[in-house]
Amino acid sequence: MIMTNNYTTKDEQPLKHLGSCLPNGDTLPTHSSPGGIPSKPYTSSRNPPDHLSLPNNHPNSHDSKICTLDFTGTMFRDIFDYRLALYLNNCEILSDSCLANIEGSFTGYMNCTSEEESIACISRGLEEFGKGLTGKSNVMVEKAVEKYVRSNENLFFPQSKELVKLVKTFGYKPIGVSRVPYMEANAVAKYLGIDKVHAIDFAVDNGRYTGRISPYCPINGTKEIVFDKYRQQENASNGLIAIGNQASDFPARNMGKAGVVPGVVICSEERPISKSLRQFAEENNLLIVDFDNGRPLYHIENYLELLATKQK
Repeated sequence: MIMTNNYTTKDEQPLKHLGSCLPNGDTLPTHSSPGGIPSKPYTSSRNPPDHLSLPNNHPNSHDSKICTLDFTGTMFRDIFDYRLALYLNNCEILSDSCLANIEGSFTGYMNCTSEEESIACISRGLEEFGKGLTGKSNVMVEKAVEKYVRSNENLFFPQSKELVKLVKTFGYKPIGVSRVPYMEANAVAKYLGIDKVHAIDFAVDNGRYTGRISPYCPINGTKEIVFDKYRQQENASNGLIAIGNQASDFPARNMGKAGVVPGVVICSEERPISKSLRQFAEENNLLIVDFDNGRPLYHIENYLELLATKQK
């Protein structure tokens, strides 16, 4: 994948205060259906409510059915994470040198050819991000991040909110599982209506970041820890599905057994599906949808209907 440096640079936005927002000048793919006809807003025949209220002993209770959701490249576009660092630099929270190091990691991430390389680039970027936050007020940073999320709706895939409502309609509790910083994941979850998140948390002491990643949340182990937790619950493997864009987003169906949980592989114009991921999806009967073309939510709803039928 070739990275195009079309994001806004710091020189184009010299203002440095929390009230300023970066201009949305990125050239991003336009969501459209085949033939160039703009897609209509998705409306499910189920008219999903914002929140389901089911008794704990209900077979579709949120406590027994879990849907894990990846964030970067699944709910929002890849450049979302880098733009956050750029925003915090304009707010004088991250230094210029920290931003340069994060940009280097982002460039490597966008040009990597394997999932192992992408995780390594993410790890380096997170370490630099943590160092840059050292001594900063966690409350100030969290407020800045929440403002950034609200001000950059165009970087979310248009279907993201409806996707969360859709999985809730089928009785799944949506849980964000991501390798982005926790304050970012938490702000995104609030925006999308996701119940809970597991992400990379940075240690805080006396209201200020220490620069260290919390020991209980290792960079390369976040998703595995969450998946193991729900697999260990009684019948959790029968009520666990996943939505993501990499093979690591889909845990094994049961510990020690072949196959992965059902789920949906998301691809887009900026992140087309690779041959290896397509093969992985086909071998494990995962649904592949393109968020920039066609009717992705329609196909996801049909897929969830099929799963519900098989589980009865």
